[in-house]
Amino acid sequence: MAVENISFLKQELVGLHVLDLPTPSFVVKESQINKNCAGIKKQVEELQSLNKCKVQFRPHLKTHKTKEGLLKQLQDGFTSAVLVSTLAEAEYILNDPVVKDKVDDICYTLPITRNALFMKRLMKIESELADFRLFVDNLDQLHYLSKFKPSKGKWSIFLKIDVGTQRAGCVRLSDDFKSILAGLSEFESSVKLYGIYAHAGHSYGFSSKEEIYKILVNELHETFASSELLKYHFKNLVLSIGSTPTIRSIGPEQEIVDLMDQIATLGFTLEIHCGNYCMLDLQQVSTGVSDINNIAGFVLGSVVSSYKDRNESLSNTGVIALTREKSSFKGHGLVFPAKSFVENNNKIESSETFYIDRISQEHGIVKNSKGDLLDIGTQLVILPQHACIVASNYPYYAVINDDYIVTDLWVPCKGW
Repeated sequence: MAVENISFLKQELVGLHVLDLPTPSFVVKESQINKNCAGIKKQVEELQSLNKCKVQFRPHLKTHKTKEGLLKQLQDGFTSAVLVSTLAEAEYILNDPVVKDKVDDICYTLPITRNALFMKRLMKIESELADFRLFVDNLDQLHYLSKFKPSKGKWSIFLKIDVGTQRAGCVRLSDDFKSILAGLSEFESSVKLYGIYAHAGHSYGFSSKEEIYKILVNELHETFASSELLKYHFKNLVLSIGSTPTIRSIGPEQEIVDLMDQIATLGFTLEIHCGNYCMLDLQQVSTGVSDINNIAGFVLGSVVSSYKDRNESLSNTGVIALTREKSSFKGHGLVFPAKSFVENNNKIESSETFYIDRISQEHGIVKNSKGDLLDIGTQLVILPQHACIVASNYPYYAVINDDYIVTDLWVPCKGW
């Protein structure tokens, strides 16, 4: 049903038991999101309590793309700074008076697009915020930004560095890195360096807390080492590090404390950022730093046919419902009969389950290692491989309480 009919949908769905929802649906257990958000806040507070460098937090909106989820991430004023992955997300925040009142600092997390309409939207967003940050990882971006004058006179920028992910960012001491440092002086009339930003996205490819911790230390070291090259030219820089795996492994270990001491010596601030932590998924569990029972969102599907000759069942959850993401867990999602999942209060034993083996647009093939079949009509709980991408395919999320009753529908921001 179209999201334009959200008022009607709420009348139809709020108050239902989760097993009475239409399928496929994306379902969010609100109490688990609350716990996940509180857990990261506690970790940041522990770092703050060390009284080393200043520590602040910046959550990412992109996992859920909803105002309700963002308010939980902001934790009643614990932070007012946010990351967005699209201009639409920034506009979504600014168009909601409740959220806008609680957010005064937005950072757009892709390098800018060379397009007049894009820049028109960008400048409008900048004009409506106390602070708006952009990423720069190439000198050409400084050239282009210098052609547009923001309302505050200068663009506030993060220098994005690559600490191993090889997705975006320049490597410390590379030619691109050095050219940007030179460009900061050349274009000082149009840009102002706010800080250094790193994202350890490659941490998703590892499977133990010990490995993730090493990536965290390297991420923090590379960010600090980059800032050291700027200490005589810039004051009060923010060093922003994060990814859900690395931040979930952070704590008062001596290496972290020593680096925080060095950051304090320069008068700089450590910023912690992450996004998936509020929802979690199988990819996060695969890293060894998250528990499968802490996953807050799942896909509700149904068995629509079965095939004894090949020991497989067919669900109505294909690529559009689940995406093609994978991890160390088999297939495109772990599958549990929904009735038993609810009866067990989602206490999960992942070794004894079905999985989505193959998918096409609307078809998902369900199987397990024993060759068991699921009865036609069986409702399914499917834990997603990557919650950010899976959730983005749904027009709304059914939010449930601990009794598995739908209490609300959250409508995510769409588009770019």
